[in-house]
Amino acid sequence: MARDRWAKAIISSLEKELGLRAEFRQNRHLVFNCQLNGQRFNWSLSSTPSDVHADNQALRDLRRELRKCGVDEPPRLAVRGLRKLTLSNDAWDALRAWEEQLTAIDRKP
Repeated sequence: MARDRWAKAIISSLEKELGLRAEFRQNRHLVFNCQLNGQRFNWSLSSTPSDVHADNQALRDLRRELRKCGVDEPPRLAVRGLRKLTLSNDAWDALRAWEEQLTAIDRKP
């Protein structure tokens, strides 16, 4: 699941940068039990977000919790997004040839 890998990558980067300690569990939600500077907090995310703003809201919640733990300026955290599909020239050539074959089949009586 892409959402749990994204969340784990964020927590992993915070573990390296800030010394955050976190435990992960998952049921209907992804839940990280975190500890930083002697303070505990939970960061939870829905495993099936309800709208396109859910990732931004989750990051806002995490930044808020980090500030409560004494982090003055939380690091920039990446929002999940669409990745641009890049194909090599060979792939495009193969795709065009396949389209031509399909067009030729459609034209046959």
